[in-house]
Amino acid sequence: AAGSAPAPRVDGVLLVLVAAIVLLGLVMVTSASISIAARDGGDPFAFLERQLLLVLLGCGAAALLYTLPIATLERLAMPLLVVAGVLLLLVLIPGLGHAVKGSRRWLSIAGLNFQVSEGARVLVLIWVASYAVRYEAALRSSFGGLARPLGLLALAAVLLLAEPDFGAASVLFLTGFGVLFLAGAQLRWVFAMVLGAGGAMALLVLSAPYRMRRITGFIDPWRDPFDSGFQLTQSLIAIGRGEWFGVGLGGSVHVFRILGSLPPGLVIRHSS
Repeated sequence: AAGSAPAPRVDGVLLVLVAAIVLLGLVMVTSASISIAARDGGDPFAFLERQLLLVLLGCGAAALLYTLPIATLERLAMPLLVVAGVLLLLVLIPGLGHAVKGSRRWLSIAGLNFQVSEGARVLVLIWVASYAVRYEAALRSSFGGLARPLGLLALAAVLLLAEPDFGAASVLFLTGFGVLFLAGAQLRWVFAMVLGAGGAMALLVLSAPYRMRRITGFIDPWRDPFDSGFQLTQSLIAIGRGEWFGVGLGGSVHVFRILGSLPPGLVIRHSS
């Protein structure tokens, strides 16, 4: 009909890629959990069923967001940014933020633990994308047009570092930077900011020994195979044992044998 809104278009390639990643994740969850779930006569597919429920909820949320007009997101960009800031502040308050091994990254909502950085990053990036559209001319023509959103990203990164969550802060800053670069920021200012951000991140790594251990743990993971080198040593063992095609679903037993020796921070949390 004349004047009607155009029908939404679906990116078939993106949809297939996402579906493939989700299905691969479900297979890996089943393979990694089937032995533990079947202990003492339990349901061997208990974790798969839980993950399937979460996938369905995620698909429903994605479908709902897909029907939301971009113009609506642009109008809500500032309120969503305020929500992100409030969440990042709430998680730092003792009693509200749930601390695990010295890091306060979780809020408990209706009995479920929610990692604030995951939601806050999306909300901040919605504002960054909105800014890139509304102030495209300033972004392309001046340093100030790039500095304003980068200042906001830096503030969000500082709040994430206060948890502390260096990984989330780095991902947020680099992703936001990428959005602004693709939106047309001048190349010379981009290079200058990259150098500045890289130097700041290097100082943050050098200022905390645990960050340095995480960065350099790949050099000799066997020095501390149950902490900083745990993930890499388990990967090497899995490749060595399963070679190219693995040992089959549920056939990996190495992690289960040492489960009682895992440090508390590395035990899988099912509340996420």
